[in-house]
Amino acid sequence: MCYKCAVHYWIALLLSVCCTFAHEPGLSSADFRVTQGGLELVLTFAVGDMDNVFGLDNDGDGKVSQLEFGYGKSRVAAMGEQAAIVTVDGQPVTGSDPALRMDDMNNVEFIIRYPQKLGSNFVYRCGIFSQLPRGHRQFATLKDPSGK
Repeated sequence: MCYKCAVHYWIALLLSVCCTFAHEPGLSSADFRVTQGGLELVLTFAVGDMDNVFGLDNDGDGKVSQLEFGYGKSRVAAMGEQAAIVTVDGQPVTGSDPALRMDDMNNVEFIIRYPQKLGSNFVYRCGIFSQLPRGHRQFATLKDPSGK
């Protein structure tokens, strides 16, 4: 094989490996709902994004089963306390310990309840954005008790 052909072969091989390991940035959601007792947050991430952060796929088959999620759940749950940073009227708000589950659509959900009433100035920030893949986006909503 000629030298030029070999160089082209190796360049093509390296580019294909780079493309194989590229990860499409994910989309997560932060859905706040005002309740009689305060606020409830359902924070949803694709299981693939959580796998990138925590290495949940133990058998390396490219999928995270409920069993594998169960093994890594405590590591993911520890992050849940940092996942949402909420302030109401300039004061930090502390939520409950997050409930955590992986649903049938391969999403990881954190459910956090905040006992404080919603004030006139509500601010939310995702505290783990720096750990997620570059280009990750998050859609946030705030709904009244009737869901509007």
